[in-house]
Amino acid sequence: MSASAVLKLQHAGFTNDQVEALAEFMDERTATKEDMVKAEASIRRDMLEMKVELIKWYVAGWFATAGMVIAALKFLG
Repeated sequence: MSASAVLKLQHAGFTNDQVEALAEFMDERTATKEDMVKAEASIRRDMLEMKVELIKWYVAGWFATAGMVIAALKFLG
């Protein structure tokens, strides 16, 4: 928490204990650049895994369709 924010809180009537507690809370809840980089990496990994799954299902669908077409041609021919 910045010094100006602390001063504003104190001028607004917050006690030192309240300001310290709020500053500690904010420090625990504030994301750092490292947190954001880790989150981005996790999201990218999850997106890649989903992309791989979608490609597998797409290819499997094409094989299933091809198999049904071949079976229909054999049945009809």
